[in-house]
Amino acid sequence: MAKNALLQRTSKTSVGSRQTAGRSCTQIENSDSKGARRFELAQVWEKDFWANVWTDDRARQTKARSYWEHYIAVLKEYARLKTDDRVLDVGCGPFGMISYLAQGQRFGLDSLMHFYLASFDMEKEVTWASGGAESLPFDDAFFDVVICTNTIDHTRVPQRALAEMNRVLKSDGVLFLTVHIYSRRVRTVKAFLERVGWGDPPHPYSFNVPDVKRLLSESGFKLTGLRHGIGNLDFWVGGEKTGDPKTFVSRTRDYGNRAVAIGRSKGARVLFKTLVRFALLFLLMDTQRSADTIFLARKKASASV
Repeated sequence: MAKNALLQRTSKTSVGSRQTAGRSCTQIENSDSKGARRFELAQVWEKDFWANVWTDDRARQTKARSYWEHYIAVLKEYARLKTDDRVLDVGCGPFGMISYLAQGQRFGLDSLMHFYLASFDMEKEVTWASGGAESLPFDDAFFDVVICTNTIDHTRVPQRALAEMNRVLKSDGVLFLTVHIYSRRVRTVKAFLERVGWGDPPHPYSFNVPDVKRLLSESGFKLTGLRHGIGNLDFWVGGEKTGDPKTFVSRTRDYGNRAVAIGRSKGARVLFKTLVRFALLFLLMDTQRSADTIFLARKKASASV
């Protein structure tokens, strides 16, 4: 497989018959303009996070392996990966789970892939693709396993993204989905802030467990397993735990400082909204009940999405 290859995509043709080559790629665009501005704002914040926190931070990049080992162990309980199995990681980022799998033909897709390849030393044996989760450039039933870790709350349309994952997954394949789950109280506050235009910039959506179960069912999946994760990657690689109040205060302050910097660059009104939003979220956040949850799922027998 070519080093750091990006999949060529000029049409909705089969990726199975297309050769990977070079570092060029036609960006996959979602033709639906609804929510486009909100998505682009989330992308700006996501890029800012990786550029300011992870770039040239070798210690964090090394610790990411220990984080993903926990999730890989859970995946192996539900899927016995073979050498020729195809595995896709949707919204993989530069150091996603796909980089640390030892088995299978590995593919990673992210809407910021061009930035990641230019900024980080990415895993050489993974085929990288640039694009959105709502329009995956792969054939139907192409993958044995689809991974999606803390990504659906970043997408334009979560249900459409899950429906696409269902489409490219084989009939006996496994979906490994992790979602940052919020308590009902926090989820309600976040949903309200999003509705009035004061939402969490990198995360257009917030979910509780019933939300995710409903989305999976509507997208043609049946839930086969539900497990607890170990928290946010950013906390873990820093040697910290999300449930520690002092850590939460420190990390929230750091995140807030970045938020304020972006807010200032966009004017006093945006800055004021940013400060109020973080004050509300800080006061209401339930760190013990807001954590990653792993959803294992398979396609319904009569799935048609």
